[in-house]
Amino acid sequence: MLYEAMVRYYFRSESFSFKLSDDDGMQGFLLAAPLSERDHSQAWLKKALAPFTCEEQDLVYNYLRYLSYNGQRVRALSKPEDLLLCLFLSRKSGVGSRLLQKVEEAMPPAARHILRLQSVNLPLELPAASIPAACKYHY
Repeated sequence: MLYEAMVRYYFRSESFSFKLSDDDGMQGFLLAAPLSERDHSQAWLKKALAPFTCEEQDLVYNYLRYLSYNGQRVRALSKPEDLLLCLFLSRKSGVGSRLLQKVEEAMPPAARHILRLQSVNLPLELPAASIPAACKYHY
């Protein structure tokens, strides 16, 4: 459940999201999006979490609040024309390079020069002060 919620949280743009499959199945995927794209998974998440206990729901919502917090920090360090590499998985050598190439091909030719990877060091824990009590079971 948590993994599906994470993929749904990060899937924001069909134009910049790709998967690579072969005879052995999916070998990798890349979910990228312009800064203007936002998460649209809340309705699905609320319905999917309904049968879970409050403690289980809290676990998922706390994790997604952590992702949201880090996303805000990354946006603060980004330029408006940047493309966010939201989620990436590769099972075979060379798959990541091919997926990044597909993202570059999907970009308008004039914007391809902005494709760059930047590592951002973010905290491993979400500061408790950034989670208001009213956010319980919501993000």
